[in-house]
Amino acid sequence: KERIELARSDLNGKHMKDFLPQHIDHQNSQAFGQADLERLIQHASKDLDEIDRKREQQFKEYEMRKEYERRTKLTEMNEEERKKSEALHQEAMEKKKNHPKVNHPGSVDQMQEVWEDVDHLEAQQFNPKSFFQLHDINGDGLLDEGEIEAIMLKEAEKVHDNTPEADPVEKQEEMDRMREHVMKEFDKNNDRMLSYEEFQHGINGKEARNDQGWQSLEDSTVYSDQEFQSFSEQLAHVPTPDSPHPNNPASGNQVPSPQEQKHVPRAPPSVNSH
Repeated sequence: KERIELARSDLNGKHMKDFLPQHIDHQNSQAFGQADLERLIQHASKDLDEIDRKREQQFKEYEMRKEYERRTKLTEMNEEERKKSEALHQEAMEKKKNHPKVNHPGSVDQMQEVWEDVDHLEAQQFNPKSFFQLHDINGDGLLDEGEIEAIMLKEAEKVHDNTPEADPVEKQEEMDRMREHVMKEFDKNNDRMLSYEEFQHGINGKEARNDQGWQSLEDSTVYSDQEFQSFSEQLAHVPTPDSPHPNNPASGNQVPSPQEQKHVPRAPPSVNSH
């Protein structure tokens, strides 16, 4: 409705681009040709890129919330309980970091490992075309993002399935980032799908032939100290149903005093992914 009103009021066409589809040639709206298809793919790719950026931000907030809640629980423990909890946490983090080598996404080593360990085929029989066809699940001659993520599953499991604290959200994020990396290296026309030609070119590239491994989430810094501190302060001021707050009618319209506000766990000198 708002878009219709905007169109009616826009007599000079100043805001036309805000409500007309951008992937169509409006000078020739009776036909949908190859150029229109290419524009559609480009705009869809931009939309999906934005979804990926939002996903990464949501994951960052997820990780900060996990750490905030962990530190908040520590403040509620006595000294002995706190030391025990910290020791268990450090032990779990060390186990996560001591994972098997993760192959570089899209490398020949990674593809061959999937061929042998997942597809259960002989190493000497490996060839890129057979691998591509085997993992083109829907048989459309392309590897879409879901099919590529499935190829990344084994690498993500090396990092995220080797401890009792395995987190499926982190595992999915690992696969998402691996998929993004492969697309960046292989997808030359930016349509977020791989043709066999793109796949073949990518797997024959220098990076695919020289596997330098992969920096997993466990080896990366997901958020900075400053980001964590800012996020913690925001959480500390979120009202609970029983806490007084100016916008909560049941609160008596009182702002909590500093003594009543939840303690904000401080960030250590260096905050990694947890």
